[in-house]
Amino acid sequence: LVSDNCTAGRERKAAETASMTVVAHNKSVRCIALSMRQMLLATGSFDQTVKLWQVVTGHRCELQPIDQSELHGRGVSDVQFSPTDRLLASASGDSLLRLFSVD
Repeated sequence: LVSDNCTAGRERKAAETASMTVVAHNKSVRCIALSMRQMLLATGSFDQTVKLWQVVTGHRCELQPIDQSELHGRGVSDVQFSPTDRLLASASGDSLLRLFSVD
């Protein structure tokens, strides 16, 4: 679930029934991606950050940026995992694509 109230949630049965809600960002959550193994959830926000979450607990994981710049210059518009779940890509209105190691 993507939200304008800075939260990200995980669906259980219906869209109106969230099994978990966490305050994910300082601004609106713009995009989410679920890893292939469904163990990790990535969120991107208008606050220019990408965050990685453990799906089971909802606790935030640490991202290890391949590029040492951790923030985009504009809001994050998309996040996607690689087919092996080892990399996470993020895109933004700043015309940059950033790659993060998920290992």
